[in-house]
Amino acid sequence: MFALLTVPRSGRLLPLVLTSVILCASTQAAGGDWIPLFDGRSLDGWRAAENADSFQVVDGAIACNGPRAHLFYTGRDGQAAFKNFEFEAEVMTRPGANSGIFFHTAWQDSGWPGRGYEVQVNNSQPTHDGYHEFKKTGSLYAVRNLYKSPVRDNEWFKVRIAVRGRQITVHLNDQLVVDYTEPANPVREPERQGRRLGRGTFALQCHDPESRAFYRNLRVRPLPDDLPAIPGQLPVPADDYAQLMSLHSGNFPLIDLHAHLKGGLTLDDVLAQSRATGIGYGVAINCGLGFPTTNDTQVHAFADTLVGKPVFMAMQAEGREWTRMFSQSALDRFDYVFTDAMTFTDQRGQRTRLWMPDEVHVDDPGAFVDLIVHQIETIMTEEPIDVYVNPTFLPAVIADRYDELWTAERMDRVIAAAVRNQVAIEINARYRLPSLAFIKRARAAGVKFTFGTNNGGKDDLGHLEYGLEAIRECGLTSADLFVPGETAGRRKRPKLADHTGNGQSIAYVGTYTGTGSRGIYGFRFDPASGATEPLGCVAEMASPSFLAIHPNGRFLYAVGETSEFRGKPAGVLSAFRIERTTGGLTLINQASSEGPGPCHLAVDHTGHVLLAANYGGGSVVAVPIHEDGSLGEASCFIQHRGSSVNPQRQQAPHAHSVNFSPDNRFVLVTDLGTDQVLVYRLDVDQGRLTPNDPPFVALPPGSGPRHLAFSPDGRRVFVLNEMLSTMAGFDWDTERGVLTPVDSQSTLPERFARPSTTAEVQVHPNGRFVYGSNRGHDSIASFAIQPDGHLTPLGQTPTGGRHPRNFCIDPSGRWLWAANRDTDHLVIFHVDPTTGALRAGGGELAVPSPVCVVFLPPD
Repeated sequence: MFALLTVPRSGRLLPLVLTSVILCASTQAAGGDWIPLFDGRSLDGWRAAENADSFQVVDGAIACNGPRAHLFYTGRDGQAAFKNFEFEAEVMTRPGANSGIFFHTAWQDSGWPGRGYEVQVNNSQPTHDGYHEFKKTGSLYAVRNLYKSPVRDNEWFKVRIAVRGRQITVHLNDQLVVDYTEPANPVREPERQGRRLGRGTFALQCHDPESRAFYRNLRVRPLPDDLPAIPGQLPVPADDYAQLMSLHSGNFPLIDLHAHLKGGLTLDDVLAQSRATGIGYGVAINCGLGFPTTNDTQVHAFADTLVGKPVFMAMQAEGREWTRMFSQSALDRFDYVFTDAMTFTDQRGQRTRLWMPDEVHVDDPGAFVDLIVHQIETIMTEEPIDVYVNPTFLPAVIADRYDELWTAERMDRVIAAAVRNQVAIEINARYRLPSLAFIKRARAAGVKFTFGTNNGGKDDLGHLEYGLEAIRECGLTSADLFVPGETAGRRKRPKLADHTGNGQSIAYVGTYTGTGSRGIYGFRFDPASGATEPLGCVAEMASPSFLAIHPNGRFLYAVGETSEFRGKPAGVLSAFRIERTTGGLTLINQASSEGPGPCHLAVDHTGHVLLAANYGGGSVVAVPIHEDGSLGEASCFIQHRGSSVNPQRQQAPHAHSVNFSPDNRFVLVTDLGTDQVLVYRLDVDQGRLTPNDPPFVALPPGSGPRHLAFSPDGRRVFVLNEMLSTMAGFDWDTERGVLTPVDSQSTLPERFARPSTTAEVQVHPNGRFVYGSNRGHDSIASFAIQPDGHLTPLGQTPTGGRHPRNFCIDPSGRWLWAANRDTDHLVIFHVDPTTGALRAGGGELAVPSPVCVVFLPPD
């Protein structure tokens, strides 16, 4: 018997201690026990070809370090041979190493072994002698290739190889990475005709003097020779299979870099498809405004699920706002980033998604395609991407004119931008884009390509049929392909500006000015350390009770909660230019809110329209925003009607907040006086609102809805009811603009009997928690959001002051600033993103009558 060495976490080589050693004989007993192949002290039972000194025993391991050589296992009698078996070894590579494990092979005195299969060992070898090896650790070499290694250099990992009949499996650290069944007549290139199952021995490879690899605890368990040998079924049509096998053999990186886990497709499905065809995959998540992933926390949660998996990890960056939503550190979790021009703001100022017919407005087809080309050029120049996907896509209304509209001049503009910015262009299997004519022109210009499916669900992942056609028709070679981490791309792209709180941000605080305040106050804030620097009063104005920052980060808007402006019963809306270096605000101009007592405002996601809710007048106003940030005259005014059950507070409408849906198609307005959340359709171009169908959802009488918040994925809405002190959860139908009640929970602890009302509501950036402030109980109520939208109360955290009229979670998701109006200060809490818990200790800031906090992310 012998003792297997426990692998230390440090990965340091340790001596292997054996109580006894048994060398394998040439005759294998059916279903035998595990047999050690290496005694940890010598190379007895092994024979080296070509350069014997390339193999040494170092610290209980076989060290491969020197000129090319192969070490064959011969056994005690020199006749070792195996048919069916299980084999295990522990392996460690140094950076840049290439090696391999052969089986069913036979002794030869020089050259690369011609018989049997090889399991590749190569995590990070760069181009060597003019050849770049794309096949990574775990590959069944040239038959089932892996293009991303799931294991790392300088760490011990376990390799397990098994042959059962015609089936070959390979596991890395107990993860199945190859499951190949050899067909009756396997397709093999002439130089690899010996790559077939039979009977033979094992061999270790020393690839070159720069490749250092180590092997220990090598052992084998023979299996019966008469296991069933059922021929494997071809996973794809025969002609495509023959081409795939030829490409695998020729080191062509066959990778689908545009796969989505949706429509029932799981990661296990993707891995199974990869094992069946040998095609590698990149799994992408949709990141951006109105898409499932909207912040760093969600990025890291997704990335953690793919650690150690043999797939690439991709960000599909959606819309043009994404560069302001994620930090460089989050971007660095991805192997590559791609985008398209299918979401942008059109010539009318409207958010356009090319695949949505009702969002596409084509007056002049040629001019519209010119707009698309301009968008592509801008994206490739300004956005830090590696790959441009869904290329040359046209909306359905003009798709049948593809060849006419994609002229040579337009194609060349896109191609030139790709070459200039080193952006690869996808060959998309789902849409069969771009055209073969485009691919030929792009290849001639030096463009790199990727393959991608952009699957809609589980059943349309395919096997890169259009990519195979492009290879045949356009003469593509491996030199024409972009491979994440292997070819230029990511290293060349500009760094993403930090907009997510990992650099210093500025917190602006709105106040009531009747008790010593002069207007808007500012603080510089470092979320990494929690340090704050007071900037003092950065703008003087009367009662700036609510603030909003323009999406471009250059302008700030404030309501002046007054009852008269320019001699009329209205409040004031003020526009300020932000001076980033000082944090100061410079007044640009002011506009009327068209109704008394404005209490809330918001800027649409394109930055073209500002909306304000007039609590005193029970109305909503829309005001256009000009390019210089200034406000125009009102473009839309809506007067609410109705009342509800409370004669003191609900005798008339009281619009309390205006909220844009994540896709910018709808506006939701809470009205405390009518117990309704009203839904409007938004026309950004005209700056107008029209009632949706249905036009509102009614809340229980006496609720008094005040503020609401969307979940980051845009699927949920949480309404904070001021008068009932409840948090109400709704499902949000993104297409129809309909709210469906899901749950309602009290924000107060049981048996609390004193008067209390609610104020602010916010959802944590990770989408797992929602918070609401209690005035009277003077606390922040916390809730966990369950997958079905129901809420689990987590308790109440005292705010350390009186009347928390507002609070704000900073962009990093690490801190919550609570504004205690009646005690003239802000209290800063740590936020635990795992449990949602709030913990005091972030400090306190003196501000007279604080009523609103907003953060300007770092530039």
